[in-house]
Amino acid sequence: VNIFARKIAGWQEEKAANGQYIVMTKWIGMSGGARLAAMYRDRLLTRYPAFIMEETEALEQFYSIEKEAAEAVKTYAVCMNDCSDGGIFAALWQLGDKNCVGLEVNLKDIPVRQETIEVCEFFDINPYKLRSDGALLIVTGKPEELIEALHKQDINATVIGRITENKDRIILSGEEQRFLEEPRQDESRMVY
Repeated sequence: VNIFARKIAGWQEEKAANGQYIVMTKWIGMSGGARLAAMYRDRLLTRYPAFIMEETEALEQFYSIEKEAAEAVKTYAVCMNDCSDGGIFAALWQLGDKNCVGLEVNLKDIPVRQETIEVCEFFDINPYKLRSDGALLIVTGKPEELIEALHKQDINATVIGRITENKDRIILSGEEQRFLEEPRQDESRMVY
């Protein structure tokens, strides 16, 4: 992401700071879900109709992050992190780690498609730890401007959290909060 962004506009990534917002593009688990749908199509067809696999595999069209990275550079992005290997939880961990900051993310604000949820339920894997090529985390002080610009490009984007001054990486789920753990590996690698 960073090399591409610098090439297009001479953009220099900065460190994320307290109070800035974390915007996420597209949806989590797209590539991991598509991979599982392609590899285990026959098994999945024992429970789900074929259109679920077709829609999951069709998510491949959303894997490129070039358009949103370019738009983020134009609309005051501070830094970016892709969500490929290890999924959204790994990407959030990496974002906090490389910026030496904490973060607070609301689980219900993280976008995920229903077909990805269906595939994850079948294999009993966590969609938040599933490979998510095509999803991008963008830190900005101007989330409304960024989201509006991305929506004009037909790119799904939403605020999922904010940067905090301490180093705690917290995931909120209703009244509950938990600390994000250092990631291990992409969940789809757990399926045999």
